[in-house]
Amino acid sequence: MLALEPLLKTLTIKTKDLSFRPFDLNYIDPNPEIGDFAWAQREFVSAIEQLYNEGKPIRIITLKARQLGISTVTEAIMFLWGFLHQGTNGLVMAHENTASLELFEMTKLYWDRWDFRDAYTLLSQIKQNFHWAETRSRLRVATARNIQSGRASTLHAVHASEVAFYPDPQTLMLGLSQTIPRRHGTIVVMESTANGLGNWFYDEWCSAEEGESDYVPLFFPWYKHPEYQMATTLSIRSELTADERELVRIGASLENVAWRRWAIINLARGDHSRFMQEYPSTPEEAFITSGRPIFSHMHLRSSFEEEPGVTGYFVEDIRGRVHFTPDHTGHWTIYRKPKAGDARSDRYFCAGDPSETITGDPACGQVINRETLEQVAVFHNRINPMHFADEMMLAGKYYNECMLCPEVEGGGQACISRILTRNYPNVWLDKRADRVKGSFNVFGWSTNYQRKRWAIGTLQRIIVDGSLLIHDRKTYNQLRNYVEDDSGYWGNADRDMHDDAVMSLAIACCASEQEGPFTADPPERSPIHDLYAQEFDIA
Repeated sequence: MLALEPLLKTLTIKTKDLSFRPFDLNYIDPNPEIGDFAWAQREFVSAIEQLYNEGKPIRIITLKARQLGISTVTEAIMFLWGFLHQGTNGLVMAHENTASLELFEMTKLYWDRWDFRDAYTLLSQIKQNFHWAETRSRLRVATARNIQSGRASTLHAVHASEVAFYPDPQTLMLGLSQTIPRRHGTIVVMESTANGLGNWFYDEWCSAEEGESDYVPLFFPWYKHPEYQMATTLSIRSELTADERELVRIGASLENVAWRRWAIINLARGDHSRFMQEYPSTPEEAFITSGRPIFSHMHLRSSFEEEPGVTGYFVEDIRGRVHFTPDHTGHWTIYRKPKAGDARSDRYFCAGDPSETITGDPACGQVINRETLEQVAVFHNRINPMHFADEMMLAGKYYNECMLCPEVEGGGQACISRILTRNYPNVWLDKRADRVKGSFNVFGWSTNYQRKRWAIGTLQRIIVDGSLLIHDRKTYNQLRNYVEDDSGYWGNADRDMHDDAVMSLAIACCASEQEGPFTADPPERSPIHDLYAQEFDIA
């Protein structure tokens, strides 16, 4: 079992007042303004110990406020790793030369004052490169500006410090990842403050949050740090702004609020967004959106109650009944099963944004409860549009043969065609008020400039009025990243990212709303639907 705390105590650190003391994670500074400085370091070390003792390779991505000591403790672990695992090749990278030199000096201090220094022979300490004879371990400190750092050799321990500020993190980390064996005893730590939305670090953080990578996400907010508070006369909630009341709700003190007011003026020059990036209270605050957010972040937070759900797939038996089979390889996640004893087909609504091919943008399906406007199921995967139609029909049958509404642009043409030819009994008919009598209305949702804004506007309204309840993290992240830029474009702040979850949810809410409100007595089906049902030979 790995226990890092007693090993860290053998090292020496330099404090902010330039004194030296043992690296004790339980040390409480006598200065009350500093107090329990190591709270974040303890949580970080605990996560590493847990992964190691479970026999897993250690992969951690850390998002943090400034000056919490995460770089210090990571550097200490990198130093010790070569003595815990003989033959370790370690690499530490900083975003710039000055930071690289600071990390090297930190490591040099660990070695110079280490309790066990006399037991080992340092063969070299040149060009920020340590090499010990007895362990055959090496530790190199470099700058990320050299994108070839570490590519030529196998690495076992990597610390990427302030990785969000690397000149080309995608190229560098992609190259490094090929050199690190995926086995127990290896460790990779990426830690950074945020550097806006729509970049590689943001994408990696979202992938970790959504469980789509090996990395464990760790977030450390500013308000838990004892240094970030000051005496105040604030005493009641009525003296606080809406942002400050939300901050208190999640655990901050009034002393934290007072420090925050001071820091916005004195550390962020009055720039509220800059303060949130450097001193975030939530991961959402850390990533500042480039462009004007379409959806209010405050109302989005209120609409989001994250749940893991149950991942799996739908299966139809020989009697035509659809069952849900839990399986971690499935692409559906359900949060609520159909209500027992309720066979109303109008209770649920399923919309989808198909992908054009199996290699294009992902497809997304959203199932909502029309009565509560709660997200009850979601589908994410790259899939052929006709196979996506099969997935939508299975989900529709499972949720009481609810109405299906795929987008018909691009791959949606094949999707809607398959749904109609397979005689699915309940397909949304776009009954446009602006069409003259006798002209063709269409099945499914057709998107153009005006209708996209109609759908997104509907979604925007029900988020602001608190009607919608979202459980899926990927949907939430896409909604946060959905902006209007200076050219009037609506979409992701990073155009390399996807908005399939946004569009499918917007279509579900908007098209469902056109069916009228959910009432105690189900409405009769429109005669126009029966007319088209005869033409397409569907029930």
